[in-house]
Amino acid sequence: MPNQSIGIKIFLGIALGIILVGLFNLGVSTFYPGPEYNDYCAEFRVPCAVGGGDCEIEHDGSCYEGYDLARDNYNNNIFYVFLIAGLVLAVVGLFIINLSFQILFLGSGVVLMLEGILRNLNNKIPAFIAGVIVFAILSYFVWRQVKD
Repeated sequence: MPNQSIGIKIFLGIALGIILVGLFNLGVSTFYPGPEYNDYCAEFRVPCAVGGGDCEIEHDGSCYEGYDLARDNYNNNIFYVFLIAGLVLAVVGLFIINLSFQILFLGSGVVLMLEGILRNLNNKIPAFIAGVIVFAILSYFVWRQVKD
């Protein structure tokens, strides 16, 4: 019976963690939406020479640069939001005694930090520096917890 109870606690922690990460992503996309491709790249159709109708979609070539820059800036901002939120969740998870909530906070924190890093791979140097700082902070708190 105790093993079944531990299994349920682990399952609940993982399930709640998945839901929390999903809610965090939904909240970010709701309250801080990313740039829309169509806001930067107006599409227009070219009539077909044969058969009528629309054949091709053309773009102004400069639109890609504006959209890419806006998307990179957005991903950079999201990186810091996810990194900080993930760090806070992970540190809180270290100090919680309940197994389900340890898994919830630690797992969600780690997933958010990894998601932030993956979103910001185009901006490697600041991401690396921030990652090292977060790793050092989290390592310190882990060390404090396990040294006793």
